[in-house]
Amino acid sequence: MKQRFTNIKAAPPIRTQRRPAETYRTRALERGLGLLSCFSAHRPELSLADLAKATNLDKATALRLLRGLEQMNFVERSGDEPLYRLGLKALELAAAYQSSHFLTQMAEPQLQRLARDCGQTSELGMLDNGDVVVLAVAYPPRSLRRHVMLGERYAAHCTSLGKALLGDLSPAELERFLTAHPPQPLSLKTTTDVRQIKEQLVLVRAQGYATDDEETMVGVRCIAAPIRNHTGRVAAALNVSGPTGEFDGPNLVHYIAQVKAAAAAVSVQLGYSE
Repeated sequence: MKQRFTNIKAAPPIRTQRRPAETYRTRALERGLGLLSCFSAHRPELSLADLAKATNLDKATALRLLRGLEQMNFVERSGDEPLYRLGLKALELAAAYQSSHFLTQMAEPQLQRLARDCGQTSELGMLDNGDVVVLAVAYPPRSLRRHVMLGERYAAHCTSLGKALLGDLSPAELERFLTAHPPQPLSLKTTTDVRQIKEQLVLVRAQGYATDDEETMVGVRCIAAPIRNHTGRVAAALNVSGPTGEFDGPNLVHYIAQVKAAAAAVSVQLGYSE
C-alpha cells in the first residue's frame, strides 16, 4: 500500500554558532597579535600606554595580554622603566621564517658576495603593504658599514630597493600605488612629485637598476637591481648601500655591474630567462 506524504517541510540548515569560550580565545589571539604588530625596527620599545593606544585597548586588558605574552617569551620588559620589547620567542619565529623562505636562501650567497666584493652592506627586500621590507642583510668585512635591521621597512618611492620594485608595475598599477601611498619627504633630496617619480621609474626600467642618492638618508647612497621570477615579473630586489662618498667614479661603475649581476643570478635560480 502506497503512503502519501504532504506538507512536509525540509529541515532548516544547521547553523554552527561559535561558543563563548571559543569567541573569547579568538579575540584574545587577535588582540595579542595586534600588540606584537606594534613593534618595529623604528619602535623597538613601547610603553603600556603606547601599546594600549595603538591597539584601542584599555590599559587593564593590554596589561593582561602582555603578561601572557611575557610568560611565553614573546615580549619582555626593558630596563627599570615599564617598557616592553620583543622577546626571544619572536626572534626564533623570525629566524624560522627566514630559514623557510626559499628566496632568502637563494639570495644569501649573492648578498654575501656583494658585501665582500663591494665592501658595502647588501640587502634583499620586497614590497609589503606599500613599504619595502628587508628580508635579509649581509655585511662587509670592515667596521665602517651601514647597519640594517631585519624586518626594517622603507618607503618605496625614494629608496633604491623600492624603485627597483615599483619599476615593474604597469602605469595603472603604479597610479593606484601612488594614490594609496602618497610620497612623503624623508630628506631634502626626496622627490615627492608624482610626475618626476614616474619619469625616474621609466629610467629604472631602461637601465636595469635604481639609485637612492641621499633621498632617504643624508650621507647614504644605494644601488639596487630587480630580481625576476619565472614569469618575468619582479619578485624582489637586492642592493648595496653605504657612505655617499664611496659611490663615485670607478666604484659606482663597479657597484652597478656587481648588483645587476647578483640580481640576474638569483633571477636565473627562480626560473627567469630573457
